Amino acid sequence: MKFIRLNAAALAGEHPWHCEALERTGAKVVAVERGGGVLVEFDKEFVVRPDDTLFVCGSVNSLERYQKAFPATSE
Repeated sequence: MKFIRLNAAALAGEHPWHCEALERTGAKVVAVERGGGVLVEFDKEFVVRPDDTLFVCGSVNSLERYQKAFPATSE
């Protein structure tokens, strides 16, 4: 398992666990960096903001699929 850190880009406005990212790619958003803090639990109303940073976990292949499906700039 690997982690990558990406800007929110294509997931802005979505809930990190209730979007199609995991089903399409096999990679999962495990944390969101926002305002100097890192969030690892998300209530039902939580949405990713365009200025958030996402921590995404998965196999090398699933992370490659994630980056193709949800283009973002690596930080």
